[in-house]
Amino acid sequence: MKSFKFWKELLGVALLLLVSASAHAQYLRTSYFMDGVGSRLQLNPAFMPMRGYVYVPSLGSLNAGITTNGFGIKDAIECFDTGDDFYHNDELFKRLKSMNKLSLTMGSDIISFGFFKGKGFWSFNAGVRTAVDASVPKSMFEQVRDVQLMSQENNWSLGSLPTVQDQRLKGLVYTEIGLGYSRVINKRLTVGAKVKALLGLANLDMQVNHLAIQANMPGNMEDFNPAVHHASIKAEATFEGNMRGLETTETEAYNMDGSYEPYIDGVKLKSFGVAGYGASFDLGASFKVMKYLTVSASLLDMGWISWSKSASVGASIHENKIYTEGNAQEFYDRLGEGDVIDFDMLRMREDESLKKARTTTMPMTLALGAELGLLTNKLSVGALYTQRWSILHNLSELTLSANWRPNRTIGVSGSYSMIQSGGKSFGAAVKLGPLFVGTDYLYLGNNTRSVNAMIGLSFGIGKTKKEIVNANNLEWM
Repeated sequence: MKSFKFWKELLGVALLLLVSASAHAQYLRTSYFMDGVGSRLQLNPAFMPMRGYVYVPSLGSLNAGITTNGFGIKDAIECFDTGDDFYHNDELFKRLKSMNKLSLTMGSDIISFGFFKGKGFWSFNAGVRTAVDASVPKSMFEQVRDVQLMSQENNWSLGSLPTVQDQRLKGLVYTEIGLGYSRVINKRLTVGAKVKALLGLANLDMQVNHLAIQANMPGNMEDFNPAVHHASIKAEATFEGNMRGLETTETEAYNMDGSYEPYIDGVKLKSFGVAGYGASFDLGASFKVMKYLTVSASLLDMGWISWSKSASVGASIHENKIYTEGNAQEFYDRLGEGDVIDFDMLRMREDESLKKARTTTMPMTLALGAELGLLTNKLSVGALYTQRWSILHNLSELTLSANWRPNRTIGVSGSYSMIQSGGKSFGAAVKLGPLFVGTDYLYLGNNTRSVNAMIGLSFGIGKTKKEIVNANNLEWM
């Protein structure tokens, strides 16, 4: 689908940095109330496991997730199966929102382990995180469709095309090195905290603020009539960010008078390195209201990354270009293949004012939970509310879960989530000895708007802490 070449290039640069995936979708909500699962610490640093653990290096904790506000999984599959014919599928177009939002999170912990020392529990992890958010207006798809019709029918006299505004793609990639500590204060209260050093790898932000095309041109230059034919492209867009080794490539567009002007026709990654440094913090607490009723809260990823000017990139376009007989060929060259909103179409230029040091805040997450134990806590029901302030979109979610833990090595959890964007989904997670697998959004053949999955492989180390077993009222263990 050539019309998405521009976005594929930028997304591809971010994905080159990853062997596997998750920025804050490493938080599997369905595992929040599962005892004996180390990944619970990612959602609340106060959740102490019953014994130490070590995840298998690189393969021990993998996660990926995607959420949209309207365009579903079946739609995406059909879109890629049909290629450019997608733009002629009226049913798919009807399901598009006026503004289509997408959030993609991916990542992996390369190292992760935890152990008891004294009266507290220490945990350590190091891994790669990435998050990509996009906002794509429906008018972009409509504009692409109309330009393709122009190109295929060799008819460039369709008047004004739908105007694209406020289109954006933003990506963040970094390495996280975290050290956590949690401790039982008394029979009711447990607290935890985590400090994380952040090594920024990529921070990219592409915005198309305005793109309007008006055309009244002949199918062939020989039929050009100066009194009738003309066209215009009004473009306002910026591309900026920080990433070590990222370079833009340029080509030259020749004008009819023989002059030329350089413009950016792509990006490439020549090397790889750290482009920024920062830190973030997690805080959490768990409070036992009564024997089998516990409430908890956490605030995650409070922090920032400061990015270096020496690793910055910047480009922009601010023009309203009129095409008449003297430069009509340039108009055909820009739109002749039916591509819209790619580097060749926008013809952005290097912008030194956008090459600068900058500081970005991290996407924070708030989690509030309550759990009620049944049958001496072998069963429990829980409710978890999460609010995530992402790099571009905010997302709130309420998850209800039922949890079964017959012994130390087996745990099963089922969940039902209600998402701010209007989606609803069932989830499931299973712990079988050292293996943990789970998803918050089971794919049941419907046109779901959210998909994620997590797999972990860990082994217990040290003895089971009876204080933690007693604090959690797990008398049956």
